[in-house]
Amino acid sequence: MLTKAATALSPIGWATLLSWAGLSSAAQAQSLDILADFRIDRPSATDGFVTVRERPQPLYNPVPMRLGSVEVMPRVSAQALYDSNIFVVSDAEDDAALHLTAAAEATQSAGNTSLAADALIDRRQYLENDEQSTTDYWLGAAVRHALRRDSHVLGALRIGRETESLADPSVPLNTVRPSQYDFVTGSLGAGRTFNRLLVAARASVDDRSYKDGLDALGNPIEQNFRNRLLAIGEIAAEYDFGPRRSVFAQASFNRRDYRNQEGPEPIRDSSGYRVEAGASFMLTPLIRSRVSAGYFRQDFKDPLFESVSGLAVRGRFDYLVTPLVTLTLTGSRGVEESSTIGTGAYVADRVGVQADYELLRNLIVTATTSYERDRFEGLDRRYSIKRATVSAQYRLSPRLRLDAEYEGRDQDSVGTSPGRDFVRHQLTIGLTIQGI
Repeated sequence: MLTKAATALSPIGWATLLSWAGLSSAAQAQSLDILADFRIDRPSATDGFVTVRERPQPLYNPVPMRLGSVEVMPRVSAQALYDSNIFVVSDAEDDAALHLTAAAEATQSAGNTSLAADALIDRRQYLENDEQSTTDYWLGAAVRHALRRDSHVLGALRIGRETESLADPSVPLNTVRPSQYDFVTGSLGAGRTFNRLLVAARASVDDRSYKDGLDALGNPIEQNFRNRLLAIGEIAAEYDFGPRRSVFAQASFNRRDYRNQEGPEPIRDSSGYRVEAGASFMLTPLIRSRVSAGYFRQDFKDPLFESVSGLAVRGRFDYLVTPLVTLTLTGSRGVEESSTIGTGAYVADRVGVQADYELLRNLIVTATTSYERDRFEGLDRRYSIKRATVSAQYRLSPRLRLDAEYEGRDQDSVGTSPGRDFVRHQLTIGLTIQGI
């Protein structure tokens, strides 16, 4: 008989599990480590290695409400936002917005089963350009069941509405309003440990239905040609050689089925895969590493869209400069779907550096810089995207948190079919109330 401790999830574990219910893009699915939630019952591969963001803060952790055996964590936030370029064009126009969010998570553990649910509503209201205002929401649920101490199954479901930023490289160029879509996502996974070997598998689906866009003259733009069902199957295995080193391999297979076709544009149906192998290890006592490399390929049903293939890469290095400073280096390479006329996908190369500084026990200052290069298949268009952010998170108490962030983005487009070319600066200041 398993104890409650054997199946109860840590806050990090629940965050991972609930994220399974929110796989609303291929990029998110590819970025998640499907082994992560099954790894919580194993000794840490980097025991004693704690970054600034991972360090426990018991004096400032939000306290959930208890309703019998159920824990409920409410959260409300209000932010003031300034955006120097709301239409992400070279001829910038600025605006300010009020950003309000209300959310709640509920968790319960009983015997061999743990349950979680979350809900969110998010309103972004612009002061001068009301057509840019959006409301997002979702409802999600997840379950984790221990068949035995070394075997678990996970299931998750989420429904809702989300908004794509105009700056997203996959967004059609003729729309001047952020694209919204209704989604239903679900996943089912299982994992088992055989001594030092962990094996996991997951199947997930993501269905999207897009709302009409808006052109510069205020006319609606149909986006139903983007409506699609994405199905993904993933398998992975990891073998621990010791408390600080392991090797792993994983493969994912996807199929995209589009429900509508626009004019002479070919149907965008496609299927593909990504396979990779890698290692997790301590490069030095102060540097934690996890890197993998492999191959990806995406083939389209219509021969007018070119197949996409190439080197798949993912990596992360965490460096404890001091107990109060952590440097993180990340990188990735993969294929993303595109809604641009004349192409079905683009290859994205990304690299980023982040520095976290624990200035005070309750104040973390973060600076990041990143570079992204996007190359569209079958279309002469390339994006070069540079970002930089500086943010601060100040915990006044377990319930109250102040946040401030500046983000700058410089996007260049080259080729005979250029895309969006712009510079944008955003400043956000907000207050979050969480727990009781």
